[in-house]
Amino acid sequence: LWPSHSPYARLVEHHLTADGVPWNGRGGIEVSERIAPRLLLDLLDVDRRRFRRSDLFDLLADVPARDESGRRRPTAEWQRVARAAGISEDPDWRRLASYDERSRWADAADELLAFVDDLRERLGRPDATRTWREWAEWCDTQLVDWLGPRAEIRLSDPEYRAWEALMATLDRLRSLDHVVGPATRHHFRAVLRSELDDVSVREGRIGTGVVAGSLVSAPGLDLDVAIVLGGVDGVMPPAPRTDPLLSDDDRRAAGLADADERGDLLHHAFRAVLDACHTVVTAPRGDLRTTTEHQLTRWLEPLVDRGGATGSDLTAGLSVEHIDSAAAGLEALHAPPSERERRLRDRLRAGVPADPVAAAGLGDHVLARAIAMRAGRDAPTLSEYDGDLTSTEVGAIGERPVSPTRIQAWATCPHAYFNQYLLEVRPIEEVDRDISIRALDSGTLQHEVLDRLHRDVLEHRLPQPRAGWSDEHRAAMLTHFDDVCEETERRGRTGRPATWHGERARLRSELVFWMRHDGDLAAARGVEIVASEYDFGKIPRDDGVERLDAWEPVRLRLGDGRSIAVLGSADRIDRWADGTVVVTDHKTGRDVYTKLTAEDPTLEGTVFQLPAYAAAASALVGDATAVRAEYSMFGKGDYARRGFTFTDAVWERVTADLTEIIDGIEAGWFPQLPERPGWRLFVRCAHCDPDGIGTDDAWARWTLKHNDERSRRWFGDVDTDDAGRGAAS
Repeated sequence: LWPSHSPYARLVEHHLTADGVPWNGRGGIEVSERIAPRLLLDLLDVDRRRFRRSDLFDLLADVPARDESGRRRPTAEWQRVARAAGISEDPDWRRLASYDERSRWADAADELLAFVDDLRERLGRPDATRTWREWAEWCDTQLVDWLGPRAEIRLSDPEYRAWEALMATLDRLRSLDHVVGPATRHHFRAVLRSELDDVSVREGRIGTGVVAGSLVSAPGLDLDVAIVLGGVDGVMPPAPRTDPLLSDDDRRAAGLADADERGDLLHHAFRAVLDACHTVVTAPRGDLRTTTEHQLTRWLEPLVDRGGATGSDLTAGLSVEHIDSAAAGLEALHAPPSERERRLRDRLRAGVPADPVAAAGLGDHVLARAIAMRAGRDAPTLSEYDGDLTSTEVGAIGERPVSPTRIQAWATCPHAYFNQYLLEVRPIEEVDRDISIRALDSGTLQHEVLDRLHRDVLEHRLPQPRAGWSDEHRAAMLTHFDDVCEETERRGRTGRPATWHGERARLRSELVFWMRHDGDLAAARGVEIVASEYDFGKIPRDDGVERLDAWEPVRLRLGDGRSIAVLGSADRIDRWADGTVVVTDHKTGRDVYTKLTAEDPTLEGTVFQLPAYAAAASALVGDATAVRAEYSMFGKGDYARRGFTFTDAVWERVTADLTEIIDGIEAGWFPQLPERPGWRLFVRCAHCDPDGIGTDDAWARWTLKHNDERSRRWFGDVDTDDAGRGAAS
């Protein structure tokens, strides 16, 4: 018995059901929360807030959609497509039509758009009216379309009783045409919800199992034992409900119940239960959700620790037992109601062994693995639970080409590399929630503008910039900028309109200043553009779609005579007047390459894009007198160029650093390299800080393990005042 429906009704239902204890009575799940009623209520309300993506997929998460053949729709794939398109609400859904037919998401985007259009047609205009009978028949049709014919025979008992209650409610609503005129969809839903809220469905069968219900329903029941939950002040008695307009005197004068009536009724029911049977009252000593302490209900004070009869003849006395914790209560349990609780009690009584071998000896393999995990994470050396996968070949590179970005990912954080490239787990992007355009999207935008400009030159629509960029080039670039901005807006990647206006002006300004600096270099060196966004390491099929099962022989050497195939896309390849081939990688973020030199071409083994691009440029041109690779820094880097010419000494250093990385990957080392704890404006590595509340725990584990002798070659000499592989020598 509970004095308050929330939270006890749901807790009782959950625990009794989980432990397999038969019960009957009023459950904690309302009729409107069951499958069929929830489907109709959500469907009638799905476009109330401008057909938001979140509302649609909340509906599809509750009741998966099916096509005409009964096949389940790919709602998970639809969710990814909608996120990638930046869909938030109307009219964003039309962006799905802009997917290229060669895109891997094209079919899913078409299916989702067709589904949304069909759903709009079914719903009709929000202000359109129908008769009550028409609305009820519309609901019948939706139940069949979404759940299938004769769906009720496949429902569990609670769901079937909710179905019956829904059908009875719809039958009552059909008769309203004789009372009131046609209703809008919003009006019909409000009435349907109100009717369902008043329906009380009893769970189980009377006389079978434990009776569960409200305390006020207990008087008159023939009970053997009563367990009353929530015996604390604020619940028993409940906090008075005050009315800001009517005082208690005004309510009594008007013949209305005062604020104390509910408490008096509950008190009467409580005393009746005490008088009727043996009663156990549970009282939580605190609320972990609000970090507050509770006091035992004042209704028990006259009965506590009195050896004789009390003022009434309700009981001969009551004693109070304090239970230190849930674990302590479970350990002292005499008769566990379920196998789960019996198992937990026995483990508590036997003690939890610190040795996983001893735990396995108890026959509890789940416990044994849990103890092994804790022991491994608490050990001063890396284990299989925090990055030591040397016992398997999960990191083997093989013959498939890899990108320099992938190689750099391991150098930055091996754990992120493992998640992203081996498990294929990536953070979920909610672009519709972005205030401003993301750095990745702004960089993509600028790269696309420059690629279109360079292709104009390569396809002879504009002259080569041997004497610098002219006004003609500038006008073409700004035209491309406007076009790409419009395309990016249509894809929903620009954030809020208010911030996008300023960001667009900034991006335009950066491109103009870049052209000025790049034009000076082009005039000084006599630059001729050879390639733009040059894809290497993959071969396009006849239909233009790239194949990853075959690749061009662009390879980087390793120190032991091996080599690895690399793939990627070089932003621009030029030939200077003296025959030097220069490959340029445009960088739109902050300048972290100030220490990049020919003596340290990989920044201590953390960047490998320029070597991969240099190898691709050498393979493309073939007759270069020298090959040079540079980063071209945009606004935040003051338009500087960071790079070097590739000599034998440079390639030797690159080979040595690359060998270290590949050996670490193939050896199977994937520990977290978290940043030092501290406040940051954004999460730099979602794999080390997945919940966004800091890296304290990950940092503590890493400082304990970073001197593991087996992995010292890669991670040993780490300055723990800094973070990440960049501090390793």
